[in-house]
Amino acid sequence: MTLGEKIYKLRNDSGFSQGDLAEKLDVSRESVSKWENNSAVPELEKLIKLSEIFNITLDELVKDEKSDYVKILSIQTRKIVGTILLCTAVCACLLLMVTNGISGLILGVMLSSPVIVLGIICLTVSKHTVLWCSWAVYVLIDLFLLYATGIRRASILHTHIWTSSMNYTRLIMAWVLFIVLVIMIAITVYIFQKNSTKVSKIQLIKALAFVAIVELINMIFPYTLINKYLMDNIMSLTWLYNTIMFVISYLRIISITTAIIFIIRYLKK
Repeated sequence: MTLGEKIYKLRNDSGFSQGDLAEKLDVSRESVSKWENNSAVPELEKLIKLSEIFNITLDELVKDEKSDYVKILSIQTRKIVGTILLCTAVCACLLLMVTNGISGLILGVMLSSPVIVLGIICLTVSKHTVLWCSWAVYVLIDLFLLYATGIRRASILHTHIWTSSMNYTRLIMAWVLFIVLVIMIAITVYIFQKNSTKVSKIQLIKALAFVAIVELINMIFPYTLINKYLMDNIMSLTWLYNTIMFVISYLRIISITTAIIFIIRYLKK
C-alpha cells in the first residue's frame, strides 16, 4: 500500500472528506487530492499532523506494508528451503545407513555435505543468503576438485609452459575456477561496499595488516619445518599439506576482499 492509498483509506475510515482533512491540515483540497493520487508527497510537518489526526505513529503512516510483506515472505521461503534441504540430506543418510550400515551413513554424510551446508546457511543467515550459498558451493567444488582430481587455481600460473601431456582440460578447469572466483569477489565487494557505516583509519590499517600477515604466512610456509616434515612424508601426508594450503588460500581471499571493501568505504567518506 502506497502512502497515497494509506491516506485515502485512513481519511475514509475516519469519515473525512478531502475538504475536511485539508482544513485540519491548513492546506488546499487539491493538495490532499495530489497526495492520495501519489502525484505529490506531504511535507514532514504535514505527515506528523496526519499521524496525530489519524491517531497512528509516523512509522505506521509512512512504512511500506508491501515491503514488510515481501520481507516476511522471503524469511519464510528461506526457512522452508533450508528445512527441505536438511530433511533431504537426513533421509539420504538414513537410507544409506539402512542399506549399508555405518559405512553407508558415513558415505551419506560425505555426499550430502553440500546440501547440509546450504540448508544450515538458509536457516541461520538472514542477510545476503544467496551470496553466502554461492560461496559455499564454490568452496565445496574447489575442495572436491583439489582432492578428487588435483585441479587447483594456481595452475593458471603455468599456462605459458602447459603442454598437451599435462592435459589442457585441467588447465581450462583451473581458469574457470579463477574467473568464477574473480566474479564472486567482485559481487561481494559491490554488495558490502554499499554499507553506509563509515570505516575509520584504524579499521583500514587493521584490514591492511591482516592482508600483510596472511601474505607473509603464504610466503614463509613453504620454507618452514612443518612443510619439510610434510614433504619428507609426502605419501601419507600430502592431504594435510593440501589442506593447509587450501586454508591459507581462502585466508588470502578473505583478507584481500575485506581490504578492498574497507578501502572503497574509507574513500567514500
